[in-house]
Amino acid sequence: MATLEPAQAIDRLTPPEVDIDATFKQMKPFKRVRTTVSLKWLTPLNDGGSPIVGYIIERKPYTLTGEGRWLKCNYTNVVDNFYTVTALGEGEPYEFRVIAKNANQVFSTPSESTGSVQCKIDFEPPKAQLDSKLLSEVVMVRAGSDLVLDAAVGGRPDPKASWSKGNRELELCDKYHLQYTSNRAMAIIKFCDRDDTGKYILTVRNVSGTKTAEVNVKVLDTPGVCEGSIEISRITEESCTLSWKPPLEDGGDEVSHYLVERRDTNRLNWVFMHAECKDLICNITGLLKNTEYLFRVRGVNKYGAGIPLLSEAMVARNTFTVPTPPGAPEILVSGKDFATIEWLKPESDGGSPLIHYLVERREKKSARWVKVNRSGAHLDTMLKVSGLAEGSIYQFRVTAINKAGESEPSEVSLYVVCRVPTCTPSPPSVPRITDTHADSISLAWSRPVEDGGADVLGYILEMQEVGKEEWTKAHEKTLRTSEHMVTGLCSGKKYCFRVAGININGTGDFSERCTETEPVERIETPDFELHDDLKKTICLRAGGCLRLFVNITGRPAPTIAWSKPGVNLNNRGFIEVTHKSTTLIIDKVHRYDAGKYTIVAENSAGKQEVSLLVKVYDTPGPTGPIKIKELTKEYAIISWEGPTVDGGAPVNNYIVERREASMRAYKTVTSKCSKTSFKIDGLMEGMLYYFRVLPENIYGVGEPCETADVILVCEVPHPPRKLEVVDITKTTVSLSWEKPEHDGGSRLIGYVVEACKFGTEKWMKVASLKLTDFEHTIEKLNEKEQYLLRIKAINSRGASEAKELVTPVTVQEQRLMPAVDFTNIPQKAVNVEAGKTLELDMPIIGRPPPSCFWFFGDNRIKITDRVKIQSTGKFSKLTMSDTTIDDTGNYTLEMKNTVGVTTEVIKVVILSKPDEPKGPIRFDEIDATTVTCSWDSPPRDGGAPISGYVVEQRDAHRPGWVPVCDSVSRPTFKFENLIEGDEYVFRHGGVVRLSLPIKGKPQPTCSWFKDGGTVSTKAMVAHTEDTSELVIKGAERSDSGVYELLLENKVGKKKVQIKVNVIGRPSAPEGPLVFEEIQANSVKVSWKVPTDNGGTEILGYIVERREVTRNAWYTVDSKVTDNQLVVRGLNEGTEYHFKVTAENSFGIGPSLKSEQPLLPKTPLCPPEPSSAPPEIMDVTKNSVALGWYRPKDDGGSTITGYFIEYKEVSTEQWSRHPTKIMSTMFTQSGLTADANYHFRIVAVNDVGESEAGPVSDPVICKDPFDKPSQPGEIDTTNVTNKLITISWQAPECDGGKVVQGYWVEYRKSTESSWKKCNKQRVKELEFTMVGLAEATEYEFRVFAENETGISRPRRTATCIKTKLGVETKPSLRKEIDEVTEKLGQPAVMKCQIIGRPVPEIRWYHAGREIVESRRYEMNSDGRNHSLSIMTDQQEDEGAYTCKATNDAGEAETTGILVLEAAPSFHSDYPLKNTYYAGLGTTLRIHAPYIGRPVPKITWLQEAKTLETSEDISIETTEYYSHLIIKNVQRRIHGGKYRIRLHNHFGRVDAAFKVEIYVCDYSEESSSIVPATAVDVQAPAFKEELRNMSVKYKSNATLVCKITGQPKPVIKWFRRGKEIHADEKKIKIQEFKGGYHQLVIAEVDEEDSTVYQIRATNQGGSICATISLDVEIPATIHLPKNLKDKEAIPALRGEMVNIKIPFGGKPDPVITWQKGQDLIDSNGHYQVIVTRSFTSLVFPHGVEKKDAGFHIVCAKNRFGIDQQTVELDVADVPNPPPRGLKASDISRDSVTLNWVAPANDGGSKVISYIIEKCPTTAERWERVAQSRDSRYTVINLFGGTSYQFRVIAENKFGWTWNSSNVEHHLTSCRNPDR
Repeated sequence: MATLEPAQAIDRLTPPEVDIDATFKQMKPFKRVRTTVSLKWLTPLNDGGSPIVGYIIERKPYTLTGEGRWLKCNYTNVVDNFYTVTALGEGEPYEFRVIAKNANQVFSTPSESTGSVQCKIDFEPPKAQLDSKLLSEVVMVRAGSDLVLDAAVGGRPDPKASWSKGNRELELCDKYHLQYTSNRAMAIIKFCDRDDTGKYILTVRNVSGTKTAEVNVKVLDTPGVCEGSIEISRITEESCTLSWKPPLEDGGDEVSHYLVERRDTNRLNWVFMHAECKDLICNITGLLKNTEYLFRVRGVNKYGAGIPLLSEAMVARNTFTVPTPPGAPEILVSGKDFATIEWLKPESDGGSPLIHYLVERREKKSARWVKVNRSGAHLDTMLKVSGLAEGSIYQFRVTAINKAGESEPSEVSLYVVCRVPTCTPSPPSVPRITDTHADSISLAWSRPVEDGGADVLGYILEMQEVGKEEWTKAHEKTLRTSEHMVTGLCSGKKYCFRVAGININGTGDFSERCTETEPVERIETPDFELHDDLKKTICLRAGGCLRLFVNITGRPAPTIAWSKPGVNLNNRGFIEVTHKSTTLIIDKVHRYDAGKYTIVAENSAGKQEVSLLVKVYDTPGPTGPIKIKELTKEYAIISWEGPTVDGGAPVNNYIVERREASMRAYKTVTSKCSKTSFKIDGLMEGMLYYFRVLPENIYGVGEPCETADVILVCEVPHPPRKLEVVDITKTTVSLSWEKPEHDGGSRLIGYVVEACKFGTEKWMKVASLKLTDFEHTIEKLNEKEQYLLRIKAINSRGASEAKELVTPVTVQEQRLMPAVDFTNIPQKAVNVEAGKTLELDMPIIGRPPPSCFWFFGDNRIKITDRVKIQSTGKFSKLTMSDTTIDDTGNYTLEMKNTVGVTTEVIKVVILSKPDEPKGPIRFDEIDATTVTCSWDSPPRDGGAPISGYVVEQRDAHRPGWVPVCDSVSRPTFKFENLIEGDEYVFRHGGVVRLSLPIKGKPQPTCSWFKDGGTVSTKAMVAHTEDTSELVIKGAERSDSGVYELLLENKVGKKKVQIKVNVIGRPSAPEGPLVFEEIQANSVKVSWKVPTDNGGTEILGYIVERREVTRNAWYTVDSKVTDNQLVVRGLNEGTEYHFKVTAENSFGIGPSLKSEQPLLPKTPLCPPEPSSAPPEIMDVTKNSVALGWYRPKDDGGSTITGYFIEYKEVSTEQWSRHPTKIMSTMFTQSGLTADANYHFRIVAVNDVGESEAGPVSDPVICKDPFDKPSQPGEIDTTNVTNKLITISWQAPECDGGKVVQGYWVEYRKSTESSWKKCNKQRVKELEFTMVGLAEATEYEFRVFAENETGISRPRRTATCIKTKLGVETKPSLRKEIDEVTEKLGQPAVMKCQIIGRPVPEIRWYHAGREIVESRRYEMNSDGRNHSLSIMTDQQEDEGAYTCKATNDAGEAETTGILVLEAAPSFHSDYPLKNTYYAGLGTTLRIHAPYIGRPVPKITWLQEAKTLETSEDISIETTEYYSHLIIKNVQRRIHGGKYRIRLHNHFGRVDAAFKVEIYVCDYSEESSSIVPATAVDVQAPAFKEELRNMSVKYKSNATLVCKITGQPKPVIKWFRRGKEIHADEKKIKIQEFKGGYHQLVIAEVDEEDSTVYQIRATNQGGSICATISLDVEIPATIHLPKNLKDKEAIPALRGEMVNIKIPFGGKPDPVITWQKGQDLIDSNGHYQVIVTRSFTSLVFPHGVEKKDAGFHIVCAKNRFGIDQQTVELDVADVPNPPPRGLKASDISRDSVTLNWVAPANDGGSKVISYIIEKCPTTAERWERVAQSRDSRYTVINLFGGTSYQFRVIAENKFGWTWNSSNVEHHLTSCRNPDR
């Protein structure tokens, strides 16, 4: 009979062969933590004929004897070669083994044990091993290839690895592919480019530490962009010079040359200017005048041309212009054949020095000008013109010439007659008054009858004040005309005038004086003179220029104001007002400039106004706001009002458009709407729309009006569903509902609940709820009343229909028996794993809400840290954490209310290990070789049925337990194969065994002893023929000692000693706890070491504390190695207990606790004495008033008072005032007159008295009554033309009596007698003297007076001059320009400042006033001011300030002088040939230099360039370079050095040697006696300067304290240059006690630098250096061209560089953003950030998607700033949309219609190209080109079918997507057929 299934022949009794050596011997723990061990092993070599299906892992506690039972670790099948054993004891040693199982359920023999494995965390420092390919110094990679950064990592626990570049960690993206595992860290950088060059750092870290590895990568690529920007200099009409810096990234190969290109901004193509430029400078020629150019430079290496650097736009034109005309020539002298003329220099030389003045003459009878000095370089402003004809009449003019050309000719001179002069002219006519004002008179006169034989060159006008005799000149310069207006006159006074003529012979006689005239203001009412055109409505087209000119009369000159409702005309247009007219000009008018313009003229005589009407023909303005009249999910009806501005013509049409909110383009809904409302169909529900309306008149389409907010197309939502009553009480009703089926197309906002009393119709709003609320309780209802309830859903459209309860609800208390909802646990049983948290959350119902109580068994559960109970009216929750098997049982929930009591029982089973079997073991059957025993099951099975028992046995005389069976299913077992007569014990446990082999004949007797005495009764002793054993059960510390085994027979005795040490836990530390150094928040706790250390070293102590009012102990420190600890963080006034526990390797012993609680508090002690001596407040002949400061430290107790001690200077005995003083001021009386006293203060608190404080200065008791000293310095606080206000300081000494007041006297500077100013004493320290004469100098003096008398006077230091009646503050007409000159050439700084009186001019440089000398020459003509500087040193450059001052005020202007020079070393500070330094000292080499631009400085040692390192630091400023070498060594730092300077103008270097020597002391000199008794002390810092960081525009104060004898000279320096105070920006101050202060006001970026203070006296010199950092908020400086333009235009594919300067300190973080996406450097973008600007570069050209707004943001911790830049990318247009239509088909023609492209590419479509193709052919033919979207194609063949297509074209090209072909088959047949 055959078997039904195949069978395998196997030996079921034989386990599989397991090669232990090859497999399980290699099992090892590979990861350990506190309670788990992870194991791994190899698969057995022999699977026993069947596949391995699993493994069994066993463990047991590790012992030296090897005893113990193996326990199974896994309760599920393990099929992998690794496993993690959990629930182990921390710090306990274990051993493990593995058993393999195959498919036939045959088990292998166990593997070898792992040996002792202790459960503790394995710590292994992290490791990082780079791939071998990355170990070279620099890793080279070609651009475009991938770079793989690979490294092996390791460590325990598993480390965290990360790759970073610089300080930025690499993040997973398209560029970077990152892969991190526990043993490998890999980063793949795709498509490398030059930006990927740099240092990559692998960081591997875990709790054991950090490991890093670095890889230097260099990408071989084309060069990067050149550093900085292209500098353009020497610009002329046809050439310029470019210079640039080499690129920072050379692409891995040296840059061989540069490509220089230019582009006309009106063109798109670039032209090569230099294809192989080797230098960093290039001369560009062949430019066109007034043409704007861009330049770009690219570096080239062997890999190709790099990224170009684009310059700013430059216009090819000369940077200078022709000068302005010189002044009109004046005739100085004339004769019969010559004339000498003089003229003023031009106001401007055009930016180029003048090279010649060209003088021309013309005879009166001729129109031709003749050049006088054609050749030469005449630069003098005077010229003698000879060779003239006697008797001829001449005029002259002058032209200034510079390199740019000739200026306009000057005004012509007066006529001069060439003849021999005879005499002066006769008097002119008597001056006549032509006009008067309040402060001026206008006069006119006739020419002299006789001119004296020479032309009258001018006039002199003199005036005389009535009542005075002297005549004064009424003007400054000679008058050229016969009229003049005299200003600066005083109203109320009368004046006379006379005039005299001047010719070349001199001044003639004066005329008779005119009648007395008083300057009086004539009054006239303002009036307007309108042109006829202005009297009508002014009409003009939009874009034209509006110019309104109106003549105005009136005296005094009226003030003019233009106005137009709602418009600021000063901003909209240009308004010009003169004393006779006013003009309003508005360029490019538009519709809003139409309306009424009003001019108001007003003076003291009255007010007049006139209105002008203006009408502008333009398109209309926007309509009124758009209103939504009706809105559904399919359409919207909108309405609007007509525009208020119709553009001068009625609105005859409206265009309605709409757009989706997500789109930017509007779509036309209708272009023909004559009404002011429209219905928009075809809307989609849920979409957001904007609508806009454009009005139209005969002039075109006007401005649109858009809906203010987005319109959501939706309807009201459906009503909510399933409205139900959840609960009712006597005052509340609880409702629940579900959300509506449809939200109406708009997101729900919330719900509204309404209520209505039954029987009424009045609904009231009860609540407004959130969208997430689906339940609500209505409160405060009336009991037993009926209500109707309803709810509505709300969205943005409004409220839905109401969902209403069908029946009314009666409000009354419900009575329900408590009950539990067992829906979640219908079995009423819960199983929880041991250690997990038990949660019983039981929903309950009942009315009134029941009270809930939980019981375990019969005991009520109490709330503890482990057990929490939370109950409400709807649920009761029991939470129990850290469950154990003891928590298994029945839990009862009792619920009680007024209706009754309900109890429910829940069975809880905690799943855990079972208890031990219940004993004792019973022996049921015993025979010679078998024993049958039984036992009882464990009381608790751990939540699961008992699956079996493990039975072991042991020989009674041997300690080792042997497993018998591990799968006994019942509580009984029969032991077989026992040896008859032997005794066995059956138990589970362990012993300690001492086993010694013995021998001897006869058999020796064995005796065991411990420490010389008998062994413990616990010990078991067993002897055999060859062994003696001592077994100790449950060994304790007392079992330690020396054990002896004594062997004895007839032959003799033998003794063996064994030392036994039983290791256990240590005893408690020796007490008591000692508390020392008790403070308010800390205490020092100390203790003694334990008497018993447990047999091993004490590892440390655990210190804990707890508050007396609490039970929980808080661990302060668990690793204290000393026997004392300072405990911090205590609360003052809170009592604490402390305990200390010792710990050794075996475990933790008992604790030592404090006996009494400790109370932290502030220690009390006597107070400190006062830090300052008492101050003497007042002195009389028998009393002294004292004042003093409170001590800084009161000793922890409040100061209760003070004692005053005093003594005479001549004695040593101190006396104390008997009364304690409570305040800090007291008058000590009872002193001896004329005695000299010292005083001191003693402070007192509750603890005691302080030491005596510092002693006061000696004071003599006397009444100091005397006259006061003279008042302090007098200052002038205010000066006008009629008054002077002075102020003064109080006297230094009041003479012992209060100053009662002051007397003030004055006199004119020309007088000798003093006059009193005040008739009564002045108590204030200020006085104003009125009624003074104008422009007169006065002196003042002040007396102080007390009861004793009047003091000596204090006089003003200088005379004080009153001002003129009319003054003009100096004002700038032209500021100083920046001047650049070469060092050694003269430089001229020019400006224009005017004022009245003529201001005094002072020049300043570096804060110091410039004194005119050989190096400085100053010129001023009252208007033009100049300073010529002979530049012979680099320090001459910098800021020069011209300050103009007169009585009315002051003005100043500052310009920069830049001196260009080749670098050189400062001649005053030459470098030495050799520098010497002692071994191990610091060497400092200071190298001042000259050179601009600032040269590049390089320090070299031999041929090696020095760089800053740990021993070498290099400090370089714009004036010096400083090399510091620390700890100099002969071999390293000795040798030849060189410093090299290089800039555009040249280079220089200097060499020197450094020799290192070993310092040896010389012989001791003989004694020297100082020549003077003065104790010389070198300067020393008592309080040093500290580095500062201050906010922007705040004041910085640098303070230090310096001592020294004699007093040191103090100097402050800034970047090596001395600072001088200017009392505005810089203040340098000195205070008592040696304090020195430098105050810098309103600091800015320039002030952020290094400052030094240097103190010098005879004893030496010291210097301190600090750095001042100015904290500046981040700011973006948007360039002007980006502010003015709406968008940056660019052509698709064009490389664009958006460069934005910024500022801020610390350096801001710069981010670029487009929309919500951050922009970072990748293949498309390149973000460049330097210290001063950031650039967003599109290196491969812009795409259409790049159009839009780009946001640049700068942020530091002091501020944030962001700006938006719009980029407009132009492109060819999109193809016309599909929909080409054919119409009007005839025999040989067809008309085509199409729609314009949706996107014109940023440029208007200029034409369309129409092409045709017969269906029988394949080639397209161009038909025509059309500007319209309609065209008729002719000359077609009848009966032929055609295809047509249309291509759009703009200025950038044709539609690039030519595949957009519309296939329209048109059968061109004869329509008649």
